[in-house]
Amino acid sequence: MKNAIRILALTSIFTLVFSLNAALAQPHPGEQGNGGNAGGAPIAGAGAPIGSGEIFLLAFAALYAGRKVYVIGKLQPVKV
Repeated sequence: MKNAIRILALTSIFTLVFSLNAALAQPHPGEQGNGGNAGGAPIAGAGAPIGSGEIFLLAFAALYAGRKVYVIGKLQPVKV
């Protein structure tokens, strides 16, 4: 039961974080953040922007924590 509650809590937290991150207001295309027009041509060869890196930080933190829990779980003796 404790594992189910932990999994539900982690899933809820990550869903909330990603939902709030996606809901932030974005400027319209062709405008800067302050409302002024962005001049000039688009930068050539631009791929998908990483942004502030929050998603990567959270993903790697979750992977790290999951690995730690897995290793600790394997080290604990099984009670019969």
